[in-house]
Amino acid sequence: MKQKSLTKKPAVALLNAVLMLSLVTSALLIITNSYQQQQRSYLSLSNYYQVQTLLKLTLQERQKKPINGIRANTGKSRIDHQHKQIIIELRNGYQKQFPDEYEIDQL
Repeated sequence: MKQKSLTKKPAVALLNAVLMLSLVTSALLIITNSYQQQQRSYLSLSNYYQVQTLLKLTLQERQKKPINGIRANTGKSRIDHQHKQIIIELRNGYQKQFPDEYEIDQL
C-alpha cells in the first residue's frame, strides 16, 4: 500500500509542475501579445503624426517660395508636380502620398 502512495506523489508533483509551467507560459504569451499590440499602435500613431507634421511644413514652405520638397530629422517630402502628389517618406521607411490639392501654378 505504501509503495503505491510513494509512486503517486512524484507523479502528482510532476503533473502540478507541468500545470504551473503551462499557466506561466499562457500568461507570458498573453502579456507578449498585448505588448506587441501596444507597440504596433504606438508605431502607427507615431507615423501618422510625423507624416502630418512633414505635410504641414511642406505646405507652409511652399507658400513662401516654390520648392520641390523638404528634409527634416524625421524624414523628407517630395512634391511630384507631374502627378500632382505630395510624397512623404519617413526615416523608418514608412511612405504616404497625398493629392496635391494646393498646386500653385508656376510660370
